[in-house]
Amino acid sequence: MKESVYIGDCPTGCGGWLEVLVNIESLQYCVRCDECLVQWKKPEDALNFINGYRNDCEWPDLRSATKDEVESIGWKEYIRE
Repeated sequence: MKESVYIGDCPTGCGGWLEVLVNIESLQYCVRCDECLVQWKKPEDALNFINGYRNDCEWPDLRSATKDEVESIGWKEYIRE
């Protein structure tokens, strides 16, 4: 079973967790709440509850990012174990 990489609790108050995702075609990374599906382009935006959106949540090739991928893009400091 693949394990998701989480960076914190969703700031919307929905009770969800912020997960790092990647589009396998474009290799774009984002953060999305696993409950309410609000999405952010950067972890700091998600954690500070700014610039959230929902329009790109339906990427056809969206998957959970691995811990190694998250570390390689410079987001290691945000990973919560």
